Order: sequence, then C-alpha cells, then structure tokens
Amino acid sequence: MPNEQAAIAFRKYQGDGVIEIGAGTGYWAKYLQNREVNVTPYDICPPGPKNMNDYHGNLPAHTLVHRGTHIQALENQPHSGHTLFMCYPPPGSKMAENAIQSY
Repeated sequence: MPNEQAAIAFRKYQGDGVIEIGAGTGYWAKYLQNREVNVTPYDICPPGPKNMNDYHGNLPAHTLVHRGTHIQALENQPHSGHTLFMCYPPPGSKMAENAIQSY
C-alpha cells in the first residue's frame, strides 16, 4: 500500500522523475503525484471504459496512465536520471526482467 514513508523515499530518490511500468489503474502514481513526486505511469492496457484490462476489468484509472510496453515507455521518456518503478509486475511474465534490462 502506498504510504507517507514510501512517498518520502520516492521524493528523495526520484532523480529527474519516476517511470512506472505496469501501472494498472495508476493508484500508486496518483498517490505519489499528490505528494510531489514526478511520476509518469505506463501500462500495456490502461484500464478505462473502453479497455478491458486483464487485472482491473473496466475500472477507471486514478490518473492518466499512458499506453505502452516497457520498451515504448523507456523510449518515450528519457530515463537517464529517472527512477524505474514496478509495483506488481504480471506473474509469470518476463516484463519486469525485460524492463530492468532495458532500463
């Protein structure tokens, strides 16, 4: 769960910002954004009324979640000086491993 201690750590170590991969509904991103952390969330299938996300159904997003794979996210957002964040990578997927290698 997001909490104030996590927000303090993100503010301290965010560098030029945070790139969240696999952001889902953007729950963490919204929490951190409200606490002055520069977060850009990405998900391969951002949830919303027109998108059926495997993990979140058609729940609305908490904040703008950009559509993109880890590769697109890291290409679209210059990541030098940014912190990579993944809260809950999809089980059984190599997404987290691939994102770390791309980062």
